[in-house]
Amino acid sequence: MLSQKQVNIRYLICLTLFLLSGCQIIVGWTATMCGVLGTMALASALLHYSPIHEALRPWYKKLSLHRPDAPSAGRA
Repeated sequence: MLSQKQVNIRYLICLTLFLLSGCQIIVGWTATMCGVLGTMALASALLHYSPIHEALRPWYKKLSLHRPDAPSAGRA
């Protein structure tokens, strides 16, 4: 699940991408990609779920285990 801050950021990204292509600041294939990415950002913000975030979660946990300042599960 995404936090409220991450959801707000996705709404901002979605709005920016839609405005860039909608106002014809960007045209052609770039505008098409902005529309597709904007739709993906809107969907993940509305659902409060990101498949990319879930896919990278084990990597984040693995990375945090190797940091010296990260709390470990074995210590009290």
